[in-house]
Amino acid sequence: MLAQHGWRITIDLFAAACNRFTARYASWTDEPESEAVDAFTVPSWDQSMCSCGRIHRETAFIFPPRGLEKAVVRRAKSDGVKAAFLVPTSYKAGYWEALRGRAVAQLQLDEPATDFASAQAPLGAHTLFLVDFCSADNASPACGQEREVRGRRERLGPFELEERARVTIELRRLEAEACGRQQEAQV
Repeated sequence: MLAQHGWRITIDLFAAACNRFTARYASWTDEPESEAVDAFTVPSWDQSMCSCGRIHRETAFIFPPRGLEKAVVRRAKSDGVKAAFLVPTSYKAGYWEALRGRAVAQLQLDEPATDFASAQAPLGAHTLFLVDFCSADNASPACGQEREVRGRRERLGPFELEERARVTIELRRLEAEACGRQQEAQV
C-alpha cells in the first residue's frame, strides 16, 4: 500500500529496537539506538533536520500504544504529519473518524495477529490508514538520506546548556570551597 502511493517511511514514532519499522525510531525507553525517547518530546512529527543540514518532511509510521490513540492523532493533526497509522478499528472513536476523513488510503486488518504480534494482549481488528494532514511549509525536497540513522540530538536547548554549564562551574567552586574548609579544620 505504501509503494502504491509512493510513500517511504522515514521514522517509526512508537517503537523499540525489536519491532521498529525503520532504522530511525523513537522509543518509550532510553534505548541506545533510538533517535528520541518518547515521541511526544520530538519537536515536530512533520519535519526534521537531516544530516545533510536541511529540513525534510517526515513520513512516519505510527502504531500508538493502547489508550493513546486520541492523543497521538491530535498531535499528528496539530503537526500536519504525513503518516501510516495502524490503529484499532473503532468506527465510533473520534480518532478513527479523524483518520478516515483525511485518509489517502486505508486497509482493514481483520486478523492482525497473523501480521503483528503484541505483548500487551491479543490484537483485535485494526485499520492501516495513510494520512496526510498537510504541513511541511519550510521543508526541502528529499535528499536521499531521510531514512538514515541520525543519532540523538542534544535534548537541551542553548539556554539549558548554558544554565547547565553555569551550575557545573558553581558546583565545582562550592566543592573546592568545602574542601578548603575541611583542610583548615584538620589543621
